[in-house]
Amino acid sequence: RELHSALEKIQKIEGLISYRDPHFWRHSASVVAGTIHIQVTSDVLEQRVVQQVTGILKDAGVNNLTIQVEKEAYFQHMSGLSTGFHDVLAMTKQMESMKCYRDGTYIM
Repeated sequence: RELHSALEKIQKIEGLISYRDPHFWRHSASVVAGTIHIQVTSDVLEQRVVQQVTGILKDAGVNNLTIQVEKEAYFQHMSGLSTGFHDVLAMTKQMESMKCYRDGTYIM
């Protein structure tokens, strides 16, 4: 499938650590919409990576795209220490699965 190979190409972009939450859907006969989160190294020109991701997905037929860019430093800040990207990604997934009660308490 075109989108699958497009995502494989995206993984090879220099400066891109990984991506998450890729969602694509046909909005109308002529519009395929999509959203994706990309994680980039802190030293990369994020606009260049965004242009590359946009180009790859446009070639795959996605013509209405929203890209959320997350810098590597953000993940290190979120973890409070430089444990490594995958640990922080796991922590992010844990946070998403937390339950919040009306009194403000959380359980995992």
